[in-house]
Amino acid sequence: MGSVRDVWRRGYQRLGPRRAWLAPVLLGEAAVLVLVAVLGIVLQVVTTPHPDRVSTRVQACDLATKGAAQVTFTLNNGDRARHSYKVTLIVTGAASKQLGAGAILVNDVEPRATVTSRMLVQLVGDPTGASCVLRADLFTGTSMQHN
Repeated sequence: MGSVRDVWRRGYQRLGPRRAWLAPVLLGEAAVLVLVAVLGIVLQVVTTPHPDRVSTRVQACDLATKGAAQVTFTLNNGDRARHSYKVTLIVTGAASKQLGAGAILVNDVEPRATVTSRMLVQLVGDPTGASCVLRADLFTGTSMQHN
């Protein structure tokens, strides 16, 4: 084993004078690859985009009223900023048949806050054994509300 200078000189001689220009290019590429690998380890990617840190939970899914579902739900904004959400409710019956659906806007949910809301959804079909499923998405449009 020789010094770095000896290794460089032998590699340079092995390439020959016509390909000698490749040595600095290959050395530069190796340095860039090492830098990319180090940055990839040091700079971790956040796994959850901030608006998606929301959770919903059905508190009550009342199907006693004929042709309607009265749903009470909670929404938790797990982010550090205030957001408005569009909450979509789907009521499914036997064999996953959709009996009804609706959407509601929940505006200006403070950071780390949990809010409770209700919605009424019209149903078509037999609600025996039906279930209510919620989904909340970030809402960035205008809500036409007056404060």
